[in-house]
Amino acid sequence: DFFNRTILRRAADVIVLDRFMGERVNRKVDVSAKTSTMPPWPHESDTADVPHDQNPFRKAHGLDGKFVVMYSGNHSPANPISTILDAADRLADVPNLVFMFIGGGGAKKEVDDRIARGARNIRSLPYQPLSQTKYSLSAADVHVVSIGDAVVGIVHPCKVYGAMAMSRPILLLGPTPCHVSDLIEQHRIGWHLAHGDTDAAVAALRTMLAADPAELHAMGRRAAQAISTSLSKHALMTRFCDVLERGVP
Repeated sequence: DFFNRTILRRAADVIVLDRFMGERVNRKVDVSAKTSTMPPWPHESDTADVPHDQNPFRKAHGLDGKFVVMYSGNHSPANPISTILDAADRLADVPNLVFMFIGGGGAKKEVDDRIARGARNIRSLPYQPLSQTKYSLSAADVHVVSIGDAVVGIVHPCKVYGAMAMSRPILLLGPTPCHVSDLIEQHRIGWHLAHGDTDAAVAALRTMLAADPAELHAMGRRAAQAISTSLSKHALMTRFCDVLERGVP
């Protein structure tokens, strides 16, 4: 904390990734007068939406005709997924529902343990090459984003931007409020559940399965629209460069 406060006081400008991070930083030392808030931008060149019927990833993994709920990225204690795994257990009798977990990390063992115990509706895959992520991310119908209750303002859930760029709705597991809950509320792009509320998770997943596909597509379009405008690489790099240029003599 001493070194953090020293650096913050000496900095000409401070950039934080979301408003919660800004609040946390300002509790250390008041730098509000020189703080800018902007998230990271997605890999737009690698996030083209691939239709399900043209997606080789879905074909390769037997996902044709399936409704895919996907978590893609780092599996860590900062991103708890137990609630969605418990919901998968409760929905094991739904034949067209698949839960796919892509990536790695210490918490991936929880996924693999469920599969080892016989879960047939859960799939586990390693990280995919960047050149293939447009296929893997597009294979989902809904993307799961998780943020731990204790790490709001410390960990920024940047995986949400890739999912939004793919025109997919978001299922958030996390506290209220947090950065992703702000995005969901502002753009009307998904559902928000508390950690541990398995009943609500099951109900939300049944709602998704029963929803008119046009409704899900509309959520996805609104998500992609946000990425292409205020959250685009061009817009955010411009803002970032404006901050840098302020500090140039």
